[in-house]
Amino acid sequence: MKAVKKQYKDRQEAYQAIRKMVSSLNDPYTRFLSPEQLDSLTSTTTGDIAGIGLELYPGGTKDGLQVLNVEREGPAFRNGLKPDDVIIEIDGEEIAELTPDEGAARIRGSPGTTVVLTVLRTTDKQEELNLKMVREQLKLKSVSQSLMISPENRKVGYVKIKSFNGSTADDVKAALENLNKQGAQEYVVDLRNNPGGYFPAGVEVAQLFLDEGSTVAFVINSKGIQDEYMSSVPAVTRDPVAVLINKVCLPGKPDLLTPSTWQKPRTCAKTGPRRCPGACSNLFVHQRIRMMLCMFLPHLL
Repeated sequence: MKAVKKQYKDRQEAYQAIRKMVSSLNDPYTRFLSPEQLDSLTSTTTGDIAGIGLELYPGGTKDGLQVLNVEREGPAFRNGLKPDDVIIEIDGEEIAELTPDEGAARIRGSPGTTVVLTVLRTTDKQEELNLKMVREQLKLKSVSQSLMISPENRKVGYVKIKSFNGSTADDVKAALENLNKQGAQEYVVDLRNNPGGYFPAGVEVAQLFLDEGSTVAFVINSKGIQDEYMSSVPAVTRDPVAVLINKVCLPGKPDLLTPSTWQKPRTCAKTGPRRCPGACSNLFVHQRIRMMLCMFLPHLL
């Protein structure tokens, strides 16, 4: 109660006290978000950002913040930033101690303003680059599609899902319907380098491939109470589906990446079965709006 009743000299001091109280819980799934961090998290779930068009690995590195993906339509791509680059300075300030949330808040800004990133790139040798970019208002696309022809001369619909946000399910559905019109006979869903995202979006995407009434995901809270998510709509396709995954397999992909999927003969994983248990958090914001999110989210900038 002392911390609650104490008079703080400014907002940052109050935030620090709150973080200290939250850390005393020793719960990795409970954390305090400042308004800037909340904005960062919310923009991740919608895909609407004012920034330079990149995603950061959720964990970062000992040297700085590692780039996961770079959007082809954004300033980061146009200025030569590449996946696996490590950002070590933002506007001339070292960021080794920053979390991805904190780094994201610094990189974002108003459209038309500039940001300078100092990055380390390792190819044959390590080099340090200074990249100056102008921020833009971006709508990051989480889904892309194409039609391919297999060696057996079958039409294969390829759907790449880069992250899960509020529009992902609608975009995947549109992609499947478009590929079906083009005569796709089987599908590849590419989740490689997808670090997760908005939990309900993952559920909605899984429903597109599962029979109505199928179990999509189980969520168990700290008290052992279990919620079951069921598919409530008919599958958009019942054609064979292959799912591609790699080491960036983090929560946010219900049933597409869980053991129940491997029991269905129409679905396989090119990289082998792999269990990725979800770690979901309840996020409470003003006016009692409740959103369920994955703990590990890509940081869209």
